[in-house]
Amino acid sequence: MLLTCPCGIHGSIELFTADEHARRFQQLVDKLPPELRSITPYYLGLFRAPKRRIAWERACRLLEDLRALIDSGEVHRRGRAFMATPPLFAAAMQQMLDGRDRLDLPLANHNYLIAIIAGESPRAASAAEAASESLRQLASQQRKGSDAHLATLFASEEAARKRLGMPPMTDAERDQFKAKEMHQ
Repeated sequence: MLLTCPCGIHGSIELFTADEHARRFQQLVDKLPPELRSITPYYLGLFRAPKRRIAWERACRLLEDLRALIDSGEVHRRGRAFMATPPLFAAAMQQMLDGRDRLDLPLANHNYLIAIIAGESPRAASAAEAASESLRQLASQQRKGSDAHLATLFASEEAARKRLGMPPMTDAERDQFKAKEMHQ
């Protein structure tokens, strides 16, 4: 049986299982974050010259370099560090694959991938910050709503106590009342 890897390597099933570098390649792919496992071999195909194949050893080297970038969580470009999450890597790889006809192939390194991530990273960080701020505002509104609700309940309780000629609530009673209301 003949197999073809998306990166362009092809051969018998025995080649894929017997070759030390082929096994290493599969192990490296298996250790990638889930969102990168299927797209990475196609991305590595961009390093293959037309009508040629990539040697397993080179594929492993490229993948090890890529893993180091992914594991670091950031990329560096022009002296600046940019956040680089697995979803950003996946999006950048897909962008490169979609525009492969505009690329100067074969690629020699991961620099173009890094450039795309560096361009997208600030937008992703802004989106994440906006989402985080929205959550903070929602939590604040919920706290204010619950504080207003508690204030109304306290006022009602105090009015009832006054009508019944009872003393005002002590701090301990207020805390106990508040804890009971928070758990309902």
